[in-house]
This record gives sequence, structure tokens and C-alpha cells, in this order.
Amino acid sequence: MSSLSDGWHHIAAVGHDSQTDFYIDATLKGTADYKSNTDIKTLGNYIGGNQNWGKFDELKVWNKALSEDEISQEYAATRSCDGAQPCYSGPVAEYRMENFPWNGTEGEVVDSGSGESHGVAAKAGSGTLATQTTPSGGKVCRAGVFTRVDASNGGYLDLGDPADGDLDPGTDPWTVSAWIKWDGSSGENIIYNKENLYEARVSGGYVNYAWQPYWYWVGGTSFPVTADTWAYVTTVYDGHEQILYKDGVRVYSRPQTGAIGTNSSKLLIGARGSASPRNFFGGMIDEVKIYNRALADNEIKADMEETRDCSADTVVITTTSLPDGTINSSYSYTLEATGGTTPYGWELVSSGIPGLSIVPNTGELHGTTDVCAGDYNITVKVTDAGSRTDERTLSLTVVNGTLTITPSAPQTFNCTTSTFYQDFSVSGPRLGALTNWAITWLGSDPGGFEVVSTGDATAKFRKIGTSTAGTGYQFKLAANDSVCNDNTMDSAYSGNWYTLNVSGDGTDKPYYVGMVGEWHMDECAWDGTADEVSDTSGTNAHGESHNMGPEDDVNRSVGKVCYSAAFNLDTVTDQYVTLGHEAFQNLDDFSLSLWFRIEKLSSTGNSLFSGASSTNANTMLAYLNSAGTLLSTYVNGPNTGRFNLTSVVPGGVADGLWHHLVWTRSGGTEIVYLDTNPISDSNGNSNTDPVTLSDGGAIIGQEQDSVGGGFDVNQVFHGWIDEIMVYDKVLTQTDVNNLYSLTHECVGTCYEDAIAEYRMDEDSWTIDTPCVGDSIGSYTGTARGHAAIKTDDPGDPDDTHLCNCGRFSNNDSYVEITGLPVSIIDGDKTTVCFWMKWDGNTSDMPIGWGSKYDLYFWHDSGTGEDCLGFNTACGDVFGVSGAEVLKDSWHHIAAVFTNKAESKNQLYIDGVLQPVDLLNSSPCEKPVSSTFYISGWDTGTSYKYDGLIDELRIYTRGLSASEVADDMNQTHSCPGGP
Repeated sequence: MSSLSDGWHHIAAVGHDSQTDFYIDATLKGTADYKSNTDIKTLGNYIGGNQNWGKFDELKVWNKALSEDEISQEYAATRSCDGAQPCYSGPVAEYRMENFPWNGTEGEVVDSGSGESHGVAAKAGSGTLATQTTPSGGKVCRAGVFTRVDASNGGYLDLGDPADGDLDPGTDPWTVSAWIKWDGSSGENIIYNKENLYEARVSGGYVNYAWQPYWYWVGGTSFPVTADTWAYVTTVYDGHEQILYKDGVRVYSRPQTGAIGTNSSKLLIGARGSASPRNFFGGMIDEVKIYNRALADNEIKADMEETRDCSADTVVITTTSLPDGTINSSYSYTLEATGGTTPYGWELVSSGIPGLSIVPNTGELHGTTDVCAGDYNITVKVTDAGSRTDERTLSLTVVNGTLTITPSAPQTFNCTTSTFYQDFSVSGPRLGALTNWAITWLGSDPGGFEVVSTGDATAKFRKIGTSTAGTGYQFKLAANDSVCNDNTMDSAYSGNWYTLNVSGDGTDKPYYVGMVGEWHMDECAWDGTADEVSDTSGTNAHGESHNMGPEDDVNRSVGKVCYSAAFNLDTVTDQYVTLGHEAFQNLDDFSLSLWFRIEKLSSTGNSLFSGASSTNANTMLAYLNSAGTLLSTYVNGPNTGRFNLTSVVPGGVADGLWHHLVWTRSGGTEIVYLDTNPISDSNGNSNTDPVTLSDGGAIIGQEQDSVGGGFDVNQVFHGWIDEIMVYDKVLTQTDVNNLYSLTHECVGTCYEDAIAEYRMDEDSWTIDTPCVGDSIGSYTGTARGHAAIKTDDPGDPDDTHLCNCGRFSNNDSYVEITGLPVSIIDGDKTTVCFWMKWDGNTSDMPIGWGSKYDLYFWHDSGTGEDCLGFNTACGDVFGVSGAEVLKDSWHHIAAVFTNKAESKNQLYIDGVLQPVDLLNSSPCEKPVSSTFYISGWDTGTSYKYDGLIDELRIYTRGLSASEVADDMNQTHSCPGGP
């Protein structure tokens, strides 16, 4: 029989016939005589007294002789020890290196064993924290990654010294195992260490260990390791023997008795030295397990061969990239993860894009990419139901989108007036306002054009000087984002350019050259909000109203051009508007232009413009005398100008009509233009000092005796002021003429279109049927009596105005319209516009309301004149005389009716506001009604109109002078032809 080496061996003695066969490790080693009278008396001690020093396991006795195959099966037999006996406990500590990430937070290195001895990633000197591999980068799922700089600098895991003593062997047997992947670092690379109790290392390419009660490095060269190759290291102490295993195979052992013991040192992985970590490990360590018992060989192999679904222990963010985002646009992308236990919780750890957030329960990264183009780091974290985490930093690229301009090129523009302009708007993603607008000409530049910003994404291409007539000029526009300079708009990005033709008045200089302030007064509502009165000059000298509200809108609607400022009407005396003083700074030569219309005169003076500074209340003042016949001006204190207005308007300007005033100063010489007519200064005084107004010191509607105050009720302006402009230059006669005829489009929700339009272009009308069509609504009229269509006939001297028209005759002709949604509230206004060709008969009503509120032709027997005016069935006529000039020719009429306030009505003839007056009797003050008549005011035969009527429109508001002109100039194609 041969001697046995250290380690476990399987012995089988098989008795059969007259002999006994002896097998060692399933190999027959010899035979002997079989003695049937011998019983097994002892295990480990022969009856003769010879003892066996060692261990026995898996003793089995059969009452038969086993075959060699059966012996081989017994030799290879194994089983799981887990749970078989209470002594087969799991590890008291197990570090799978799975919980991600490690960043130096207590408890982040999770103990999956029974002791909950959690730890933390740490570093010493210039080392870096121990990190982790990808979920599948370790031996089993993740592994810890340890970077060794040198013996004094590196990263490690600090598992502490738990108070429950789970990491102290005491008198217990002890097993420590770990997978290691040494990176070849020189010196002593500590795998684990609880100083002066137990530790293991790689040194010189060999694994050694030192365990109490024998605190010396042992193992020698029995356990060689290869750099960058995984090896399974297990050390076991059972109270009798210390054993070192490599990859589950015993490679070294030594007898040992006694206890390992207990102390207060920390257990470190990847370093030694409880107080001063050193001798750092270089490489990876995985699956560290500590048992308070000695593992059997098969248990060691089972641990070594252990695998698991990494997703069960690890939650992994599987999203590896993010789709691009577009600058300042909405963004949404749902991140994905796998493994662990659902549900997941998501967290946005950090983001280079402030506008993004993450939905915790879905992982949707969403929000606005409110940054300029570039690459931004987004760090996200997922946590599963078992508190396992994963963290990933992803790059999100933000790109510029396409900024698109409207109208887009190619496009042809025709500049035929000095005020030509074209508005442009830009859509598309941007972070700031579009600035640095620029024009680039392809070839010749006609001169005299500019592009100016009018909003965050809008601009105006307009005239700014004289231009050279010509056709085929080509240009493009460009601008850039004020926040993201590389986010640009180029109208020719597709290769197409705009075309410009310049002709006629398009060569002239526009009115706004030299302008420093322009207030149209066109806003639909004022309530005292700061900057509500917009300055459109570009100076941003915005203003605000005072003591005005929605109740004033009805009177503001009847401005010169769109809405105006309506001040102190009826008994009100405290209203005014403050303009931005920024427009009145260091003015040497200057010009002030405005339209005004007087309701009534104050007893002392009537301030048109009051400009004050901290040193002088009359820094820039223009006011009318109590008769409205004289204009006085003051500059920097003294009265510098006196202008006799009767040279232009003999009766003075308090005639209820609109008047245009321009006041200029040139080197101390002042000129005033009234309705384009120049008036010389009769005062002879002058002032040449620059004009500068204080904040709050530019006022219309009141006269200041101090900045923003000191008003006198006897100097209040009662009426309307519109279209205020101020220049830092002297306007010429040509400039003044251009301003006088200047108009613009009315823009806003208050500028509602007509509610009904009667073009009277039907081929014929069927009497007593709804046949008079409303071309824009549903308020069809019913023709009565002899009302008929007059068709367009160029050979007929009694021709129509536009296409066909309505003919009214025989004292019974009219059109009845019902259900009109007009307001009957006191003071509200309704406007009716139409064309008429009157036969000349008086006592005719071209139009009337069912409430007997109408427009009436009346013959004044006292003067012998025909009159046209408003009537309320009380013998009254509020209008104009000399109406006989209207006979037998087409004229445009606009009648503005005011409910229960006939004296506030307005009458326009051919677009010109008339100086209406009460010509007969007193009104009964009536409102309009929902029933309207073309010809007469009811269904009777009285006051029926004789003549032609065409293109009648009804507006549920008062129209301004410019809107009346727009209505007058409306045209359309005829049914069936041009």
C-alpha cells in the first residue's frame, strides 16, 4: 500500500469471497485475505492501539460488494450542504460589488450576506476611489476596480469594524474567498486585510496569506497567479489546519490550532492598515465571501462555480446614447434599463441643460432644450425596488434648427411710395431675440433702404432715404439669435433672393427720417399700464394714460387714423397721457407734428403739448387761446412764438374738425403749419438752447406747472389728439404735406369688420322676399314696394357706382333688415357707410333705424338751402347745409350714430368730416335699433328716398377718419365678370 498525500482521499474496502480489495480514490491499490470474524470496532483507532490523525467524512457501509463503477460513483458523489444541517450557514459577509455607483457614500458597498456590514469606497493620497466595471465586466456581473498608483496611493473599500463582530472570527472557524484579477502591479498588493487578524496578498506573482494565530506570510510559491487572469482565492481555518485553495483545489496547508481572535481594526479590501491604508491592490476583485465556519471542498467549488443572472443583482441603464435636440425646443426621450426588480425610479443627477427633467416612474427625459447648440452631459440614475442602482452619463447634442422667414424668397416687392415697407417674421427655434438684422445686395444697391427689428422675431424692411429708380434689385436679409450667436437666419439659405423694383414716389425720402418719437395712439385699450402707449419710432419712448379706462374706448374709436386719445369729454377734466421723455433729449432743431380735434374750449387756454423739466415747467409748450384762434409756443421758459390761426381757419380751430399742426424750430426761428399752411411767428422772441424734458414731463391733455403736475382745469384740452410725431430736425413743406396725407393700417382686435354688407349686385329683387344679400353675414334684407336693382349699363347716363346698385322710387321703395346685433347702450356708436346718387328730393331719408333715428334730407325754407343731417323724429336736423351740391352724382356717405347723443354724431361726405351743427329744433335723443331701413325709417310711405344706393356697410362701432376713407376706397369684382 502506498502512502497518502495531504488532502482528502476516498477509501473503499470491498470484501468478497475470501479476500478484501482496497481502492484509493477509485483506483484498486491492493488485496488482502478477508477475515469474516473481524468486526469494525472503532473509527480512527485500530484495536491494537494505532491512531489515525486526520478527518473522516461520508462513511458508508454496504452489505454487498460494490463494483468498480459503483466505487467510482461514490468517489465522485457530491451534494449541496445548504440547509442540510443548521451548521451549514451562509456567509456572514458577502460583497458582490454590484450596487452602482460608488462615489464615497457610506453604505454604498453592500453586504449581501447575513451581517449587513456595508462599506464605502475610499482612496488615499493621489489615488482615486475604487470603481466598478460594467454589469458584465466582472467575474460574476460587476467587479470592483482598484487602481494602485504606488504603495502609498490608491483606492480601496473600507468595510469598517461592525459592532456586532461579524467580521471578527473570535474562536470560530473561518473561511474567506474572493475572485481576483491582478493587473501585474509590483510590490505588495493586498487583497483583504483586517490588521493583525487575517489578510491575503499578491506579491511577486504569488498569493500568500497571514492568519492568526500564526501572523506570518505563508503559502510560498504554492499559488502562482498570472496578470490579467482571474483566479479564485480561498483560505480556510478549521481549528486544526489552515488551507489555501487555488481555483477550488488545495495547494497549501499547515497544521494550526487556537483562535484567530477579535480586534478593532477595520476590514479593508484592496489595502491594509486600518488607520493608514497602504499597499494597494491593482486590478479587480469580485465576490468576496466570509464564513464563520470552515467550508468543505465541495462548498468551495460550488462557490467558485457560482453564477447568477446579473440582472437579478444589478439594474443596468441600457440606453447608451440620446437623440439630438434642437435649440429651445421641446424634447422627449424615454430612457431604458434592465435587471434588478421593478418598478424602477429615475433621477436626473445633473444636467447641462436646465430645461430638462425626468419623470421618476417612467424615465422620460423631457422638457425644453433651453441652451445654445453644443454637446451637454446628462447624468441619470436608476434605482430598482431592491435599492440597486445604476448611473450613466450620456451626451446630448443640441443643434440649431431652421429659422424660416416669411414672406420667403423668391418674392418681388414694388416700392412706389416714400413710405414703402415690408414686414417680415421669422419662425423656428431660437433662444433669444433676433438681432443684428442686415441687408445684403446682390449687385447694385438702390440706396435708401434699411431693415429694423420690430420685435423678438419680426423686422421691417423699409425706406430710410432717397433711392435710385430701377428694376431687378436683388437682396437678402440675415439676423442672428442674440443669445446663441451661431443660430442665424439667412433668407437666401435655399439660394433664392428677393427682388425689388423702385419707381415713382418710391425714390423719395420717407417721413420718419430724423424721427425720434411716434405715437399712433392705436392701442385698443388703455388702463394706465406702464408703456401701454407705444412709441413706434424705435426710441422706445413709450407712455401711459392717466384716469382713462374701457369707458373711453368708444370715444377713442373715432380718431383721425384708427384710434386716438380722447381727453376730458363732457364734464371730465383730469385725463392726460404721459409720453416717454426719451424722445425729447437735447433737441436743437426740432419738429412736433400732431392731429387734434376740439370738442369744446377751456376758458384760459387749451394745451396741445406740455413739456416740462426739473428747471422749467414750460420747456416745450404749445397751447391755444380760449377762442381757438391763436397758438402760443414756449421754449425753455419764455414765450417764443405767437401764430394767428385765423389766417388759415377764419373762425378758429374749435369747429369740431380734425386739424393738422406742425411746429418747427430752426436755430431759434419757429414756424407753425396748420393743415399744411405755414404761419409765421408774430412774437419776435426766440430761444436756441437745447430742449430736454424730464421723466414724466412730456404730457398731452393737460398743462403742467411742475413736472407731471400743477394742472389747471381752465387750461385742460377737451377733445381728441392723434398721430404725435417728434423729430430732431426741421421738417420742410414737402415733409409737412406728406405727413398731412399719411395713413396706416389699423391693427388690433377692436378694429372689427362690418357686420353686414349690401353690394346690391343681384340680377333683380323679388318684392317682399328676403333677396337683398348680405355678402359677409346672414342679415339678408327684404325688398319692398318698387325697390329694384339697377344694372350696370355703360350706355345709361344714370349709371351705377360699382357693378349693380339699388334703385328707390315711387315713395314706397325700401329694404328692411332685421335682427342686427347693434348696441343700444347709451353713448355706444354705430357707423353706416354707403354710396348714394340722390335725385334731389327733400324730406327723404336714405337710411333710418326702426327707432326713428335717421339720416335726413331737409329743405331749410329760411335759407333756401338743402340740408343733410341726423334726425330723431323731433323736427331736428343735426348736420350740414348746402346739400344740393350732392344732387345727381355719386357720393360716399359715412354716418356715425351715437346712442342718445345726437350732438356726438359724425358725418363724412366723400371721406371728409363735416362741420355738423344743429340746424333745426332739438333732438329727442334715441338709440339705434336692431331693425334698419335702406330708404325711410319704417314701413310707411313717408320719407322714402328717391335715388340710387350702393355698397352699404354697417359697423358696430365708430370709425376713424382713415377707416372711413378705407371704406370709401373699397372695391371688388362684379358677379360674372371684372
